[in-house]
Amino acid sequence: MLSIISAYRHRSINVPDRFEQFVPQLHKQLTDTVSKKEPVRFILPAFPFKAPTANNKSKILGSFPDKAEEIALQTLDGFADSIAEIYEGGANVMIVSDASVYG
Repeated sequence: MLSIISAYRHRSINVPDRFEQFVPQLHKQLTDTVSKKEPVRFILPAFPFKAPTANNKSKILGSFPDKAEEIALQTLDGFADSIAEIYEGGANVMIVSDASVYG
């Protein structure tokens, strides 16, 4: 499972890769979850709401996902499916938006 998470993580030439720092804690959390036969849960802060307001009408094209968002959602779905292929409990990806706070 760690190799799947590693394969899907974001990499940037501008940001140091600190994944290895978190592997011991991540391994512990995954072991605990798997021992309970629970789904592995991932919470991702992303995807601001697409609600047009007086201040951001020019920032959105409509209420439906644009192509980049569609691809991102497909990637997250593939991530969860990859985990489900090797772990019976599967995985859930929850997307949390803080746009209502900053919108």
